[in-house]
Amino acid sequence: ENNCGTSPLRSLTGINIQSCPKFGEDDTETSISVFPNPAHGLLTVNLQNNKTANYLIQIKDAAGRLMTVESRTFNTGFNHLDIDISHIATGIYFITIDSDNNSYQTKIVIE
Repeated sequence: ENNCGTSPLRSLTGINIQSCPKFGEDDTETSISVFPNPAHGLLTVNLQNNKTANYLIQIKDAAGRLMTVESRTFNTGFNHLDIDISHIATGIYFITIDSDNNSYQTKIVIE
């Protein structure tokens, strides 16, 4: 057992490898949901995190062209953001949500 939890111990040519369910040294946990998908008019981002952080939210088209960008500080706990997408043409896009420690990207459809 280690501070990451209990996991099976494996041996590889005399080297012990311990699996660890945590990634990195940061204890930051962030839960992000983006909806509705497909979207029309407004896109909602809900973000739950355990520390205040600055985030950059970008929506890009399939060619990588920036359609909209928002910079926000999300506080500890639950955060809600509505993004006006009424000026963006129908199509397939990618939303990226970045902070210093996390990056999230998903495909969205705008109708």
